[in-house]
Amino acid sequence: MNLLEKMRIIKRGTADNAVVAALQFVHVYEGRIQSTDGKIVIDAQCDELKGMTFSVPGTKFVKAIEACNGNPKKIELTDTNLQIQDGKFKVKLPLYDGTYPKREFAFKHEDMVKVIAPLHPLLRRLSPFIGEDASRPWCCGVLFRDGMVTATNNTSIVTGSYVFDKPVPAFNLPMFAITEMLTFGREPLACFVDEVSATFDYGDFMFKTQLLPSDWPDTSKLLGAPSDKLKPVPDALLEAVDKITAFCPDSDFQCIVFDTDKISTAEGTTFAELAGFELSQGRYRAVVLRTVLNEASHVDFSAYPNPIPFTTGGIIVTGKQIGRAHV
Repeated sequence: MNLLEKMRIIKRGTADNAVVAALQFVHVYEGRIQSTDGKIVIDAQCDELKGMTFSVPGTKFVKAIEACNGNPKKIELTDTNLQIQDGKFKVKLPLYDGTYPKREFAFKHEDMVKVIAPLHPLLRRLSPFIGEDASRPWCCGVLFRDGMVTATNNTSIVTGSYVFDKPVPAFNLPMFAITEMLTFGREPLACFVDEVSATFDYGDFMFKTQLLPSDWPDTSKLLGAPSDKLKPVPDALLEAVDKITAFCPDSDFQCIVFDTDKISTAEGTTFAELAGFELSQGRYRAVVLRTVLNEASHVDFSAYPNPIPFTTGGIIVTGKQIGRAHV
């Protein structure tokens, strides 16, 4: 990576509106550059700034490097500022006058485990099913345990397999970390997990994140054995659900009804139906159903009123929809 590419990644670790001013800065030290927002840390090798130690505002540093087309001709450190120059363009950035809260990586590189199978496609598949319930903080991430990674939003639960070259302790990777990881455009090569954090090695940089509680309830009973009645999701079913949802009579609890030859809204002052589907009877919350149909390739609607099994295409994830609208 060149300096601009590094800075764009490092910048993602800063907190522009942080109460703690230092978290808006990036820190250069010992030929490396680091940022942290208090929850995540991004740390990269930075030979371009080797021999310098300073902290400057992250957003303005990126803009300064961009203004130099990623290749400043001169970077000079004074007692009060950092000067960046490219031809006729010159900018001064203020230095942080306190002690930067630099985060350490307290493990040896050989202690990391290798990530064998691509991780990001799996995380991308699971992301729509990650919860947002602050009263259940454990569901606001994905649980890595015994070769499987699981997510639930309390209306659906999904799981897929991950492959590391050695076992790691169970850990719960938060959604805020996953969001950042999916912006990197590359796969992690290795990881290290301790009781409170996980660190991923991306080759050119390291990404460290706080973890959520890993004391999940037992989800194995909910997932159960794989279904042998899965069928491809009918063509245009998601489009049909989207079309009629706007006409649900109760906007606070939108319900979609499946019949043997059609789908419809619940009965009410407004009502809509769309014929042409061969489905098992059932009633579903629209928001839950749409989330599943956005991801599923195969589904077993005949399981209603029990949890509805489904799988995704490509990166195989299996799950069950557990949010329904009963008669």
